[in-house]
Amino acid sequence: MTKQIRIECKGAIELDLFLLKEFQGDLKTLTTDNFERLRTEILTDGYSFTVHVWNSEGQWYILDGHQRVRVLKHLVQKEGYECPPLPCSIVIAKSYKEAKKKLLAAASAYGKVEDLGLGQFISDIDMDLEELRERYNFHEFNLDNYLAANVDSVIADHDDEEPLSFNNNGVEINEKELDENIATHQECPSCGYKW
Repeated sequence: MTKQIRIECKGAIELDLFLLKEFQGDLKTLTTDNFERLRTEILTDGYSFTVHVWNSEGQWYILDGHQRVRVLKHLVQKEGYECPPLPCSIVIAKSYKEAKKKLLAAASAYGKVEDLGLGQFISDIDMDLEELRERYNFHEFNLDNYLAANVDSVIADHDDEEPLSFNNNGVEINEKELDENIATHQECPSCGYKW
């Protein structure tokens, strides 16, 4: 029985994986940890996002999706998976310069993940914080600090142990110190994040 990559999105066109040419050079790298995260994501949830491509003189260049394509090529070439044609979105660029500017725009992260927003977003999907760490990577967001600040929700699962409180640096503090050091504090009702 063959191992098949599941495609979970639609695009304007579908292209064979090996027709897609890299365009970003060394602009971005893929660490081993992030490679494994992305590999797990694709194998667990399917291939879920179109590749953004630019056509120049009959060649299809990747403007967004380099890391996903790299992982897919590895799965096909090294692990024996089969990959159907990939859904792609076509980006219009009049020149090589314009295509590079559009790639920079795609590589830019304009929005920023925030503690409270992340807590609210994941509150209804039953994802524990360790799974969040293992599967995802948010640029400019320190997931370790977030986990340390929210460790009380993980520890609270142990009914026989007294819950601990931690400050934003992951240092254990008691409730009395918390009240003395912070004039007022609030807690998110969804995720328990304190500020």
